[in-house]
Amino acid sequence: MSTNALALSPASQLPARVTGRPGEWARDFAIVGGISALLAPLFAFSGPAFPVAAMFWGTLTGLAIGRLLPDVLERVRGRLPIPVLLTLGVPIGAFWGGITGFAAGLSLGSLELAVFGGLCASIAGAFQFGWLWFPYTFLTVIGRSRWPVVAASAVVAPALGWLAIFALMLVL
Repeated sequence: MSTNALALSPASQLPARVTGRPGEWARDFAIVGGISALLAPLFAFSGPAFPVAAMFWGTLTGLAIGRLLPDVLERVRGRLPIPVLLTLGVPIGAFWGGITGFAAGLSLGSLELAVFGGLCASIAGAFQFGWLWFPYTFLTVIGRSRWPVVAASAVVAPALGWLAIFALMLVL
């Protein structure tokens, strides 16, 4: 009997915990948060102060989200359909990005920068986490390396700042 290597086993054959180790998620999402928060605004904002502050906050919030998300996924596993889980990546990413951008602006002492940075980072976070989290989770469940997805997030990160500003201009 042949098996498809990418097919998930029935829930009864999956290990008790399928989402992997929270420490690995924390490490990977700290990397994603830090790199995305540095590179996305680097080419869209003048000067390095905001990108560096955003990198700090993106790394810190990435650690927290990466630590919490596997436990949350374990709790909802089998209770929420996959299409619902797919769509949850966008608001989670928007929340993550918004907090990162807002905190970066505040840490630089500017409420205007905090609001603008928070709005832009919210859009960028929605795009980045919206596409990233499900492939990352899937690779974790099937026991494959997640580094290609983490690396891909760094490759797309520079375009996110411009995409976020363009999307914000369309709305405003």
